[in-house]
Amino acid sequence: MLIGGKYRVGERIGRGAFGSVYSCVDTDTGEKLAVKQQKDSNEYEYRVLLCLADTGVVPKVYLYTENFETKPGSMTGSFLCMQRMCMDLKQLADKHNLKKNSKLLLSIVISLFRALRKIHDGGWIHRDLKPGNIMFSEDLSGTVYVDFGLAKKYLMRGGRHIPLIKNKNTVVGTAKYLSKWCHEHVQQSRRDDCASLMYTVSKCANGPLPWDKVGRELGVKDKLAFIYKKKCETPLSVLFQGLPPSLTAVMEKIQKLEFDQRPDYTGYQRLLLRDWKKF
Repeated sequence: MLIGGKYRVGERIGRGAFGSVYSCVDTDTGEKLAVKQQKDSNEYEYRVLLCLADTGVVPKVYLYTENFETKPGSMTGSFLCMQRMCMDLKQLADKHNLKKNSKLLLSIVISLFRALRKIHDGGWIHRDLKPGNIMFSEDLSGTVYVDFGLAKKYLMRGGRHIPLIKNKNTVVGTAKYLSKWCHEHVQQSRRDDCASLMYTVSKCANGPLPWDKVGRELGVKDKLAFIYKKKCETPLSVLFQGLPPSLTAVMEKIQKLEFDQRPDYTGYQRLLLRDWKKF
């Protein structure tokens, strides 16, 4: 199947809650790309990626198109053609054993905070950071955040921060990586992305999180309650056990952030770099 007259869709290489990702080739240049296909419109994510295009830490977008006409042999839905990366953070962790490779682990976390700062400075929060939404090129020289379908603008007109809202009805994101503020139904801001990033780092370096084994028989509300209770009960020393102490120190600082406070990205990187020099 061709989309946009030149992008040939290949085999499926990934699947998520909202759609699938396929390999793709630019028939003019031979460049290998990726296409995210959804049953409904994905124009929102396309617009977010365009807003953040100059940051260099989101996938480059080549085409967005929609086809909702049912024809024999054709794919329907929305198609977002973008830069193709090599592996996600979980795959990278499995390949390089980040538990034992502290220098590489710290290098990656430093680069992730650098990239997250650019997204936040662009006025957006991601709201669904997890291993599968952090991608790398094969030589690790390229780092991007993907899947901005749940992203939100936190800066309003004039550069004002969105207001603090408590008792939100819905919880947005993937439960195991949510900040404790999210569980408390507080409006998300930059601090929540930072906390989610650190839970993600713990998962990829240390394996299963203490709240991973939530009962399958539980409903959504009870699962969220179980995970929240475990997060409150688990000391950071356990969460980052056996890892460089700077990771614990960074999470401690993140947990003290106020709702509209700018995270100290440079300070976090400085702490991590101090440990990095020891290895």
